[in-house]
Amino acid sequence: MTPRLTRRDATDQDAAVIVGWFPTRRDAVWWGGPTVSDPLTAEWLVAQFASGPFWVWTDRDDVIQAMAGLKAMPDGMAYLNRVATAPSIRGKGLSARLMAELIAIARTRGDTAMSLWVYGSNTIARRVYDRLGFRVVAQREAEEDASGVSINMRLEFA
Repeated sequence: MTPRLTRRDATDQDAAVIVGWFPTRRDAVWWGGPTVSDPLTAEWLVAQFASGPFWVWTDRDDVIQAMAGLKAMPDGMAYLNRVATAPSIRGKGLSARLMAELIAIARTRGDTAMSLWVYGSNTIARRVYDRLGFRVVAQREAEEDASGVSINMRLEFA
């Protein structure tokens, strides 16, 4: 069972906690993509926050358990980026709940669709996105991933 979490705006101070969830270069690239800093630093994530908005979800003890960004694009697209859950809470169904909340945010602010990129080897995330109705619209070569591809998925809002 997933704990009850509260969403709030991400702050620069949150970045140090979040980057700690990705201890290896592979982990950092799988989450942040090929342009993630090496080594992954809180300063890099703080710079990402500038493209915002970004949120964190905290438990009742105010411990950060998840984070995500949802950039509004000029064409009405919501671009989902930097989605992550704390290692201690992974595998407990939180991703689907967070995605549903992010989709609701995008719809409420008037976005017409949501787009994201996911590595081909990230089968857990792909299953969540597939169940929510995201469809593959493009892919690119991704030498940095074991699958060799990064997949662009899109969800059209009715």
